[in-house]
Amino acid sequence: MIEIIHLQLLLATFAGWVGRQQSAVIDYLIEENRVLKEQLESGGRRLRFTDDQRRRLAAKGKPLGRKSLRQIATIVKNPTSAWMEQVARNLTDCDVGFLIGKRFLIIDRDALYAPRFKGIVESIGTEIILTAYQAPNMNACAERFVRSIQSECLDRMILVGKSSLDRAVAEYLIHYHDERSHQGIGNEIVSGVTPQSEGSIEVAERLGGLLSYYHRRAA
Repeated sequence: MIEIIHLQLLLATFAGWVGRQQSAVIDYLIEENRVLKEQLESGGRRLRFTDDQRRRLAAKGKPLGRKSLRQIATIVKNPTSAWMEQVARNLTDCDVGFLIGKRFLIIDRDALYAPRFKGIVESIGTEIILTAYQAPNMNACAERFVRSIQSECLDRMILVGKSSLDRAVAEYLIHYHDERSHQGIGNEIVSGVTPQSEGSIEVAERLGGLLSYYHRRAA
């Protein structure tokens, strides 16, 4: 249970928007906040989007974009501030750092994100964005992923050591990005892989059948 809790912390921290989708997501949130503010100022008691507002938001891009979650920094049982500093160094490595070229890193207000951690990240020009208190919707992509991996995978397994956890997470990441269709993006696949249109339909499995999906056999 402790390992799962810390896994959630790391996933929520380092999963984020990448590449060109960062700007689109920020634009979307700005537009969404503006629309909600309009409704509040007009005296609306129940916040909901009209069809016109939905079209305007759609033009700003979807908050759950393709390739939004591709890397887990690492998994550890008892993280410390010193360990987090090393994670920051790995993420900002000039050759293989995941944050190189990224404009923003969204984190919560956990004390593990000490000033030293933030300073290392900001040294490469990446701006740190703190989520508000009790506002999981501010990091919706990561929150959605954490709930999915917990309910569809980790809660259904008996994990025997860290290697077992690492394997389960790695298998689920592949399934989540390349095999699992997502209602939030029109039942498409996050990675953008286009399914084959011909061939017999088969079912494939991962983790002994815990994860399954349908695909067409290559001709």
